[in-house]
Amino acid sequence: MKKRSRLYALFALAIAFAIVLAGCGGGGSDEAGNAGEATVADAETIYKRHCLSCHKADLSGMNLNNVGSRRTLEEIEEKIRKGGGGMIAFENRLSDEEIAALSTWLAEMK
Repeated sequence: MKKRSRLYALFALAIAFAIVLAGCGGGGSDEAGNAGEATVADAETIYKRHCLSCHKADLSGMNLNNVGSRRTLEEIEEKIRKGGGGMIAFENRLSDEEIAALSTWLAEMK
């Protein structure tokens, strides 16, 4: 019976430890203190993680070269959100902040 009590106590301690750890870390923040916001500096990382396989490192895949001179920021953002023309939609895969950062970064490609 004593072994069972110790086992329950150990289990309870492990659960409590897991709960404490789950509360640590969280949203994080950048150097400016903007918790959870993706910046234009993050856009390249977002691109590498989600877009590179189709659009290539040099933006040549599916013709993203100079996309900012052909489409407005709003058009680029809409395309990322909704997809179309063979592109998948990212509105349920990326946060609004990530989409905004990626759109801004691409709109600067002129």
